Amino acid sequence: MLELRAAAYETIGRGVMFAVLAIGMTMLGLSYDLALMTRTGAILTTVMAGILVVFAERSRRADHRKTQMWQALPRDKRPPEPHARFASALVLRETYMLFAVHAAIASGALWTVTLILRLVPRAFGH
Repeated sequence: MLELRAAAYETIGRGVMFAVLAIGMTMLGLSYDLALMTRTGAILTTVMAGILVVFAERSRRADHRKTQMWQALPRDKRPPEPHARFASALVLRETYMLFAVHAAIASGALWTVTLILRLVPRAFGH
């Protein structure tokens, strides 16, 4: 089970990091306008969290033999077939949800900064 978790964390984490890189580069491109940059980052991070939740729900019905996690496991580390489907679905769901929670926290932080940036100019009469 530990090998499954490590493989899931590695494969899902890799995909999430590519998404974070894309979101970060988009935000960097919008750095001329801080409010626009944080709002765009908040929207994109919220979308990423939603997609991860959808993937977590779909992992129950997915064929475990076609997942990147399963393919990343050495053959001798794979669980026996009667347990493989259940164990794979459980580990994938947990891992997707872990990354979804982290994305939601980051999204919440970005939404908070966006709100503050929207309110601060009004507080000074701009």
